[in-house]
Amino acid sequence: MPKEIKEIKDFLVKARRKDAKSVKIKKNSNNTKFKVRCASYLYTLVVAVSFVCISRKGDISNIRALPKQSHPQRAPVFLPDSLPADKDKAEKLKQSLPPGIQVKELK
Repeated sequence: MPKEIKEIKDFLVKARRKDAKSVKIKKNSNNTKFKVRCASYLYTLVVAVSFVCISRKGDISNIRALPKQSHPQRAPVFLPDSLPADKDKAEKLKQSLPPGIQVKELK
């Protein structure tokens, strides 16, 4: 059964458990997914890519929106603020995985 984890710290705790078998890392243009296989659950953490946007007033703010839209006339889709963002966080998370666990990178 799959379960989604929102916090990086919770994911690292699950990855360090004795019943954790492997971690799969799936990179997309919009996000990076970390999936740890434990005995009873498959835990997934989604790290979104953050984008910089200039507002009408001229100030720069981080807005997490999907870069590609399936339909050009629709409004942009915004990701929830609860997701961790940034490619650097994904790389740091990859380095902080336990050394004994099997890591597979998927495309």
